[in-house]
Amino acid sequence: MKIIRLCSTLALALSATATQAASYAGNTFEIEMIVFERPQGMAQTSETWPAEPKLVYPSRWVDFDTPKHAKQTQPEQNDEPISFEPEGLNVRARKEAPSTGLRLSPAATKLDNKAAALTREGDRILFHKAWRQVLVQKHRAPAVLIDGGEAFAGHRQLEGSVTLSVSRYLHLSTNLWLNDFSAPPSGKGLQLPPRPGTTATSHADLTPRDQPSSQGNYEPIILGEPPQAAEQPTFVKRAAHLEHERRMRSGQLHYIDHPAFGVLIEIRTVANPETETAENLRSDTP
Repeated sequence: MKIIRLCSTLALALSATATQAASYAGNTFEIEMIVFERPQGMAQTSETWPAEPKLVYPSRWVDFDTPKHAKQTQPEQNDEPISFEPEGLNVRARKEAPSTGLRLSPAATKLDNKAAALTREGDRILFHKAWRQVLVQKHRAPAVLIDGGEAFAGHRQLEGSVTLSVSRYLHLSTNLWLNDFSAPPSGKGLQLPPRPGTTATSHADLTPRDQPSSQGNYEPIILGEPPQAAEQPTFVKRAAHLEHERRMRSGQLHYIDHPAFGVLIEIRTVANPETETAENLRSDTP
C-alpha cells in the first residue's frame, strides 16, 4: 500500500509539473539581463579557450526593433526577423501582451543595484536591458540578438544572441562572444559574422546605443535600414565565446560565469492585469 500511495503521489506531482509547464507556453514573461566584462578578461582566456571559435548567428531571430507582424524568412536566410506570433494564445496571454507594437517590449530594470555593484568591483557593463517577451517551446523560439560595448568596423565588442524557451521549465541558451579590438589580428585573424538586421555604415553611425540614461536604465536598440553585409569582412585577434544551456525558474537570479565576461539574468512572471488592479484597489482601501 505504501508503494502504491508513493506512486500515486509521484504521478500527481508530475502531472502538476506538466500542467504548470503547459501553462507557461504562450505567456508573457519579463526578462532582465546584464552582461559585463571582467578586468583583463580577454588576457585570461588566451590559453583556455579555442583560438578559432565557431561564431554563427541563427537563422531564426528577433531584435529589440522587430515589429509584431514581421514576415517569415526562409531557413537559409538570416537577413530579416522571423514572425513568431504564437497562435492560439490564451485570454490571459493576450491581456498580458504588451501594446508597443514590438515583439520585445521594453520594461523597467530592477537589477540596477547589481549593475552598480559590478561596476564598483571593477567590471564593465556591456549590456543591461529588461524586456517582455512571449515564450514558446524551443523548436519555435527565436533567438534574441544581443550587442553592446565599443563599436569597430560595423561590429560591437559584445555580439551574439540568447534564446529563451519553455518546456517543463524555463530554458536559456546563450551564444555570445566578446570581440578583442585591442590589437590588430595576426594574419587575417578570426572573421566575424555580419550581424543580421544592421547596415555596415560609417563609424559615425556606430556609436554605442546602450549607454545609460539619467535614470540608470538603458534605451532599446534602434536599428537602421534593412541589412547589408559589410563590403570587407572584419577580423579580430580573438573572441571569447560563451555557449551555455541553463534550466531556470521564474523569479530566480542566475549567474553564468566565464573567464572573460559574465551574465546575470532573471526571468519574472507577469501578473494578470486584472489581478494587479484588484491588488492595487485593496492596497488603496483605508
